Amino acid sequence: MADGVAELRSFNRFYTQRIGVLTDRYLGQDRPLAEARLLFEIGSDGVRVHALRERLGLDSGYLSRLLRSLERSGLVETVAAGGPDARRKLARPTPAGRAELAEMNRRSDAAMARAVGGLDEPQVHELVTALATVERLLGPTSSDGARHLTIRRAQAGDAEAIASVLHGAFADQEAEFTPEAFAVSTPDPATVAARIATDPVWVAEKDRRVVGTVSAVPRPPSLFVRSLAVLPAARGSGLATLLLAEADRCAGQLGLDRLELDTTPFQTAAARVYERFGFRPSHRHDLHGTAMVRMVRPITSRVRDRGRRGASPRRHG
Repeated sequence: MADGVAELRSFNRFYTQRIGVLTDRYLGQDRPLAEARLLFEIGSDGVRVHALRERLGLDSGYLSRLLRSLERSGLVETVAAGGPDARRKLARPTPAGRAELAEMNRRSDAAMARAVGGLDEPQVHELVTALATVERLLGPTSSDGARHLTIRRAQAGDAEAIASVLHGAFADQEAEFTPEAFAVSTPDPATVAARIATDPVWVAEKDRRVVGTVSAVPRPPSLFVRSLAVLPAARGSGLATLLLAEADRCAGQLGLDRLELDTTPFQTAAARVYERFGFRPSHRHDLHGTAMVRMVRPITSRVRDRGRRGASPRRHG
């Protein structure tokens, strides 16, 4: 076989066995991978059923059967979501579901820690970057086989779309922010345009529509990452990791030592993404009355050195 097909099949066989997909009890718990993945996507706060269907690309009937199985196990309940469309349903975990999710995350973290335990810091960075590349190259395709997932630098004309993505990504958490903090987290198009003119900003496009974004501000010796957002319907496809990888490459090119970002204690799903990418909590602070957690990720010396040879540490647009 040619064109990498045999190698990709070999990797699939290796990785599915490595993460335990071949067993009917994922991570040694009492359910198969499909149910475990669904419980993970529902998360501790719950999610609308139609968003689950879009995120995972599941047939409605199959998704319904998985939900019924989790309900019979006492882990999930499906309730009316409220809002303008009363037909929308919300899947949310029961206390038992939250406990199983916490245990699943603990076991998964332990399994991945064992997998990378023998690697040094440059090797971990190489692995994370390679995984981001796989997600980008093997991302969704259109019916004719063309790639329809793109990460690129933002242009001035993207400001309105970026502002819309930021608002759409955080709208369901607005009540958790103070009004002032929410306004800072969801800047208007004029503010976004000003950022594009002076600092690195990236967008993720799916079918030529902006569905994700991230921006950064050089603050030597750090690159401060802000406004990472992915629309709910586009989550679950690795976009957040791909966007973080762009910021990571930028930091290396500028010769900076680390990435920093702020998140909130209630954005637990985002915190898991950051931790998987290598961020760790540094300290807590306050943004207009909303609690914030500063997270830091070091840039490996190998990447910094390559960046210093190829670029000077200055701000670029």
